[in-house]
Amino acid sequence: MIEAGKLRVGLGQGAGAHRGVSADDIRRNGATIRALIGAAAAEGARLVAFTEGALSYPTKRAISADPDQVTVADWSKYAWDAVEEELRTIGEAAAEHSVWVVVGCLTRSPDPGRPYNSLVVFDDHGTTIGRYDKRHLSRNEDAVYRLTRGSEPLIFTVDGIRVGCLLCIEGMLPELVIEYEQLEADALILATMTEGPSPANEDKRVLALAEMADLWVLQPTPALQPDWLGSSVAWPGYRWLVRGTPGEQPSVVIAGLDLTVDDWRVRAGRESGRPWRQRQRLLLDGR
Repeated sequence: MIEAGKLRVGLGQGAGAHRGVSADDIRRNGATIRALIGAAAAEGARLVAFTEGALSYPTKRAISADPDQVTVADWSKYAWDAVEEELRTIGEAAAEHSVWVVVGCLTRSPDPGRPYNSLVVFDDHGTTIGRYDKRHLSRNEDAVYRLTRGSEPLIFTVDGIRVGCLLCIEGMLPELVIEYEQLEADALILATMTEGPSPANEDKRVLALAEMADLWVLQPTPALQPDWLGSSVAWPGYRWLVRGTPGEQPSVVIAGLDLTVDDWRVRAGRESGRPWRQRQRLLLDGR
């Protein structure tokens, strides 16, 4: 049963393992995504969010213009038709299971040599209702992948909860999280491609972002090895709502978001914290 202000979410771990340029690589990723959509729906999820590049994000060597070394990307050899076909079937899976889906992939831009790094959003009828294009690129995305920057934030509403979108390194910019707070987001998807053993396993950044803006931060990650960063949901009060266990098999991490929860830290943040910060920003602006 759908209840306004309550949202059960699933974070898909393990998609995006195939990082070549061929149609087969993209189709294998798409098959994993569809399987995880079904698994999350079976656990009652209404929104399923995937990592940055879950459907398509080739390695630097795979997309290099020179096959013998890493140089600038040559996107003419990328299987764009397969990306578009898999996006269509992911939309069909969203409709079949009556869930919203957010999936990371590369999408074409007006400049055929410089695609976007995107999050594509499907509603529970399988309709594409929006696309978030990464606005702040890493050095490799700028100089090697030669991606195009996006320009706008994106918010969508599921069961009364407003959800914003960011990608990976953008979580290093608190200004972007504050922007979503001012747009009255209740939750924020920070889709991340964090691979390999790393001190990131102890990264508390999402806790700080959730506390700073009084919202839930959903961080889907690849989590393909036991020592990789697992997917997580942070919530106000500098707390983990859930932390996933990384492993070698694709899986989903389930959490429940609830605007009506009887928790003083959530209530105080929304009723007092946000209005206070807004007043201070107006004072800083001289208003």
